[in-house]
Amino acid sequence: MAGLRKIKGKWYARVFMPQGHLLTEKKIPLRTADEKIARIRRLEVNQCEKDIKAGIDLSFPWLNDEGLVKVVRLTLEDAVAKYKKSREAEGLSKSATGIFLDASNDLMDLLGKTFPVSQIGIKEIDRYKSVRKEKYSPHTIQIRLRNYKTFFSYLRDRGDIESVPMIKLLRIPKSEPLYLSNKVFNDICDQVDAYMKRVFWFYRETGCRLREPIEGTLEGDFLIINPLTSKSRRSHDIFLTAELKAILVEIQSTTHSRNLIVTNKKNPVRSTHEAQHFSKCFAKAMEDAEFSGYKFHNLRDTCAVRHYLKTRDIYAVKTLLGHASVVMTEKYADFEPRRLEQDFPDLVQKNMLRPIYPTQDVSVG
Repeated sequence: MAGLRKIKGKWYARVFMPQGHLLTEKKIPLRTADEKIARIRRLEVNQCEKDIKAGIDLSFPWLNDEGLVKVVRLTLEDAVAKYKKSREAEGLSKSATGIFLDASNDLMDLLGKTFPVSQIGIKEIDRYKSVRKEKYSPHTIQIRLRNYKTFFSYLRDRGDIESVPMIKLLRIPKSEPLYLSNKVFNDICDQVDAYMKRVFWFYRETGCRLREPIEGTLEGDFLIINPLTSKSRRSHDIFLTAELKAILVEIQSTTHSRNLIVTNKKNPVRSTHEAQHFSKCFAKAMEDAEFSGYKFHNLRDTCAVRHYLKTRDIYAVKTLLGHASVVMTEKYADFEPRRLEQDFPDLVQKNMLRPIYPTQDVSVG
């Protein structure tokens, strides 16, 4: 039998749902502050208790215009909107929200917006993987499958579906971080102007992600990474030399970020290029230098392996990159040290020279 509970002046019927060895509570609004009316409406809820416990979502006469008990089928489109609204209220970053929307839109394109979310099972997930493998890379599919697992877990925890579909992730060989040796870095820098050379050098020395210098704040000798826009959702500090500080000021004065979350910091939208311009310039320079396979993010990987070669301290690398766990950083300690010494001869000289300030030339090693 359903229980009764009054919350903020309104009555709810309480149905206890079996979930494994535990019971979860499903609250059905009775839309009244009158206890006598609430008890009458609870009688109608009791008549449907078995259906409710079986996972059937019902709308009662006081909850719909028809005045009838009817089955509610939550569509995929409505479930996506509900999830998005809830996660944004929790502070999910714009980039993470965008990744989820790309994944959910792709699923809606395949199944249809009105597909009942409760009917999505392993058959539909297998169909998605089969159809999309011709269109997307394994890594893209993997990211979307992870988003689906989180999405369906959210719906299950809130009683919208009975169970999470079985979603088996793809078996993808672990990819090692790709770094740029001194020679590769210099050859790529030779393809761009002096300003872009300084930009590339800044990212290689600091290990920043693409938007972090633009969305961060310069305080004294430190770049403070904004936790609201950081991938790890954590703030961390990066020490800057005088040369790096000068480049940061130059970057922030000429670049904006359309994804910047509004904070108490003044963030003018400048009339110059957006942060993505850096990665586009890097891609073109790589092609002009007749290289392939490198991405702008590999400047961050390069910073990590160089820092590890200099310090032989994986925790120092973790701190520099702002990782939440050293497990995320350990991959940078897997390279053969003698190979790194050949690729970065400037870091193993007995009298190690300070990296030159790249006013015109950033050649090293």
